[in-house]
Parts: sequence; structure tokens; C-alpha cells
Amino acid sequence: MKPVVVIGAGPYGLSTAAHLTGLGVPVRVFGVPMAGWSEAMPAGTILCSPPADSSIAAPEPGHTLQDFNDAMGERRLLGPRDLVTLDTFVRYGRWYADRLVPAVEGVRVADVTPLADRRDVAGFRLRLESGEEFTAPAVVVATGLTGAAHLPHELRGLAPAGPSPGGPVSHSSQHTVFHRFAGRHVAVVGAGQSALESAALLTDAGATVTLLARRPGSAGFGPPPPHRGPPRPGPALLHRLPAALRRALDRPPPGPRGAWWLRDRFTGAVTVLDGHRVAAAGRTTGDHAAAEGVRTEGVRTEGVRAGEVRTEGVRTGDLPAGDARTEGARTGDLPAGEVRTGGAAVGTPVGTPVGSVAIGTPVDSSAVVSAVSGAVPGAVPGAVPGAVSGGAAARGGGLATGSRVLLLTGGPAGPGELVADHVLAATGYRFDLDALDFLAVALRARLTRDGGAPRLDQWFRSSLPGLFFAGPVAASAFGGALRTVRGTGFAAPRVARAIAAAVGPGR
Repeated sequence: MKPVVVIGAGPYGLSTAAHLTGLGVPVRVFGVPMAGWSEAMPAGTILCSPPADSSIAAPEPGHTLQDFNDAMGERRLLGPRDLVTLDTFVRYGRWYADRLVPAVEGVRVADVTPLADRRDVAGFRLRLESGEEFTAPAVVVATGLTGAAHLPHELRGLAPAGPSPGGPVSHSSQHTVFHRFAGRHVAVVGAGQSALESAALLTDAGATVTLLARRPGSAGFGPPPPHRGPPRPGPALLHRLPAALRRALDRPPPGPRGAWWLRDRFTGAVTVLDGHRVAAAGRTTGDHAAAEGVRTEGVRTEGVRAGEVRTEGVRTGDLPAGDARTEGARTGDLPAGEVRTGGAAVGTPVGTPVGSVAIGTPVDSSAVVSAVSGAVPGAVPGAVPGAVSGGAAARGGGLATGSRVLLLTGGPAGPGELVADHVLAATGYRFDLDALDFLAVALRARLTRDGGAPRLDQWFRSSLPGLFFAGPVAASAFGGALRTVRGTGFAAPRVARAIAAAVGPGR
């Protein structure tokens, strides 16, 4: 029989291929083992999952993370407080591949086209970048997070061609090291584990970091083991539920999402703007290099230093550069009982922006305009010369192109500004089948979708016979377990059994 094709050589691709081989189904696997981990995660990353949940499912014993530790002569990682580093996990995945899927082909699949126009006929024609063409009875797409990096629309005006490490905005999945940001100010947008760990790694690399967390209280850390969260429904049960109920039950619980072991590295090293969202973003010129803080309307700004944050109604006085205080902020040298608010203090508040961003008003980030041509008299040293008019999206122009980034923010004290050298969006992933350009347009058009992801049956089979999806792309159908390594134990055996039943030996 012709081999089944598995596209992707991460945990899900390797595990599926191993289970297919164990059932006697010939398979060809395309990709570079663990490339999605070694090439899309920063060095120094630590897995969120404990060792017990960090083994790639195998069809036979002897291939767990602990077996790898033994084979390498390393200390066994067993306890819930043992940390699995990215380096350890990548080496483990490659060891697993060498033992169970040794014939991985490091060539990219360029095109997958169905053999027939009928939905009830399986079979695909594949073309590789090497030029080889062949057919396969079934295809498993296990490409991990490829093409799924999400950039909020408020930041897209900074990168019309997409985020990149060398541009004004990047996604957290685009970095393996952060040395390029030494001595620079980076704004991290997000509050999940990726955002918090990226912020810590950036400070380790010598960057000054401000983290913007949209949901109040989300930028924090959970308790250490043996604490366990509330029980969650498993993937089999979730798949049987209506989509809306499935999403509701699979939603992460409220509260901090950072891993317990990250707290000491983060606290005191990263400035957090709690409850702040990005309303719009643009580029600013190099002459405003000193304005690395947030400035809100109606706040006194005398003596504000680069990196300092002022919130409406509170003067932060002598906070060190990079320090951010909102609730319960230090009041510096204000007289006892005095609070400065817009228009409340005698005279005109120094540094009041010309206009503001109305919270809740959509702002076209590609059309932020300068309200004045020069700096506001008495403003924060280096403040951006102009502001966005509130009440409606500004039209008809853009911020001057420059080497720095201006974020217009909304927070508990009202609108503000943050200027940084770079924005790192740790804003998660959203799947869109159209980003998988190796799937032919005609093929994608025939797939039934749930949002941007393929609709899958209980065997991970799409609406097109013979086409399966495994890994994070299946999370919308089976829940968050499919975003973790632990999910290989549920997905890989099911996919392999379904394919073996359809095209395996004796068929």
C-alpha cells in the first residue's frame, strides 16, 4: 500500500507516525524534528507542564521523558516541582524521533490537492519543494502553531507586512534569543505565560521592559505544586458538546496565569501596567527618544523621567525610571492631602496632551495623526508632539515614520501614551486554515470550518475524507489538552486507528 503522509515533526506528528508504524501502516513524515520548538521559542524557556505531562505518547513502553533521562545519564525529572527546560524537551523529542520515526524527511510539502472532486473519495496528490510528486491515501496535518501567531488589530498598522524581530513589532514566537534588545525599552503586550516569561528573558538580556496587561490582576503567578486547579472535562467529553458550551467549559479560569517558578525572576524586574489596553499604535521620530513613559490627560508632568508612569489624579514623584505605580501610588512631594487632577490644580496642568484617545472608541492604528507640529510646551521631555483626537477614528494621515513606537493606551486612569523601542506581542494564537498555504485553495474551500479551524469528528477527521488534523489546531474541537504534549496520548492513537481501519493492511 502507498504510505500515509504526516506533515509536521513535532510531538503530534512524531507520535502519530509512531502509532501508525506500530499498526503496520507505512508512513512518510515531512519536517525537521522539533523545529517548531527549537526555532520558535526563546532559549531559556521552561515548559509549563510538569514532567508527568511532558512525555510524547508512544505505541510501546520505553520512550517517556524519564526513559530519555535514563538513556542520557541525567537526573530523572519526576516531581511536580522539577522543571523541564526547552533544551531538555527538544533533545528528548529528537531522541524519540531517532528511535521510533528515524526516516523523517527534512523537505517542505509545497502542495496538497485532493485526487477527486467528490467528498466521499479519499486520496491526495502531493508536491514537495524538491519537485517530487506522489499520491497518498491519507494525510495528517500536524504542523503545530505554524501560521497561527495572532497580532491584535491595534498593532497591525506598525507592521503591514507582518510582525518581525527586526521591525517595530514582533510576535513572541519569532524569537530564540533576546540579545538584540539589550539597552532598549521593550513594551510587552499580554499577560499569559508567554508574555511573562518573555518579559523576564528580555530583562535577563539587558532590556528595560514594560508589560501591558489588559485584564486587571491577570499579570501574576499561580501557587506552586501540589496545588491543582479545578478539574476540567476531557477532550472526548468536550468534543461531544455544542461549540458554545465547549468554549465556555474550556475557558481558562480567571486569575493569574504565570507559572509559580517565574515569580522571583519577574517581580521587581518588569514594570507592569495593570488593566491597560492598547488603543492604537504608530511610529514616532528619533527626537522623542526620552519619552519612555505613560502620560495621561490632565496630570502634572514637571520633572518626569524617562520610563516613569503618571496616572490621572496621582503624581508619582520620585519613582525610579521604569517604575509604574497606579493603585496606591506614591505621591512624591505633593502636600499632604493634595491630589492633582485635570483642571483641578491652579493653572493649566503642564504637559496636558492636545486631545486624547476616548476609551472604547475604535482607532485606526494606521491613521493616527499628529495634532500639532511641535512639542507641547512643558510636556514630558521627548513627548510625542501631538495626540489622537477622541470621539472618532482619526483619518487622513499617519504618525511620522521613525525609529520608535508610540502606543496609545487606555487604563484605569484614562488614556495615556507609552513610547518604546520595540513592541513584543505575546498575544497568543488563532488558527486560520488559509494560513496553511501548502493546502491547495480548492482543498481549503471544501473544508467545513468552526471559526478559522477545521471541523473534526471524534477521530480527528475533517470533512474531506482522508484528511486529518492533530495538535493545537484541534483544540477548538477537543479543548485545551490538545495544546499540550499530554494531548498526544489522546490524539495520536485515535488518528492512527482511524487511518488503519480505512487504508491499513488488509484493506
